[in-house]
Amino acid sequence: DHPHVVKVNGAGRFGSNGRYYIDAQLVSDPAPTSADPKALAVGRSLEEFVHARTVAPSSKREFRELAAIIERVCRGVAAAHAQGVLHRDIKPANILLTPSGRPLIADFGLSVSGVALRAERHSATGNGPTAASSINATVSINAEGGGRIVGTPAFMAPEQARGERATPASDVYGLGATLRYVLTGKPPYLPSGSWSPDARWDVIEQVRRGATSPMQQACPGAPARLCAIVD
Repeated sequence: DHPHVVKVNGAGRFGSNGRYYIDAQLVSDPAPTSADPKALAVGRSLEEFVHARTVAPSSKREFRELAAIIERVCRGVAAAHAQGVLHRDIKPANILLTPSGRPLIADFGLSVSGVALRAERHSATGNGPTAASSINATVSINAEGGGRIVGTPAFMAPEQARGERATPASDVYGLGATLRYVLTGKPPYLPSGSWSPDARWDVIEQVRRGATSPMQQACPGAPARLCAIVD
């Protein structure tokens, strides 16, 4: 229960058809009208927010405002960690913004506690598409040397890309990768074709090698302190 985490009001299973459900908070702001005093304005994802931007940030104020969004997300992640929960899939698509700009972390579908980490060893193998867009999609696949690669290729930490167990630092990496995306409009890694024709595996190998360009090079106008935080 945190101002920057989507609330789950309830969960269960429908007796009529056996389907499970999660009753979650609608990310929105009040937008009453004379016809509907209870009307709401629905938010959008941080990814959609960046896509809608027509001009790259350039002023110190703009950079500070964008960094402040992620700072609030960091507080939500810290609250989850304090409860022993790792998200493991921090990325722009999993952060929702109210119309007034309040960020909330969503989609804990890959989140784990100590108990879930032990159970996950028996989960099934998954395979996905090879298109470049797949680097922003969640995967759960077997690693070549054992273990499972769980997360989103473009935003996962190197230890996740190697199939190793995630730690709180893995989520911190995801926060840095997300901040980089917010500032530059691009994820830390894009398919290069150098390591695999499959876009996912190409990016996963790049993440393992940690060969992304410095933030100052990716976003020359960003303040040096902010670049250091991202890097």
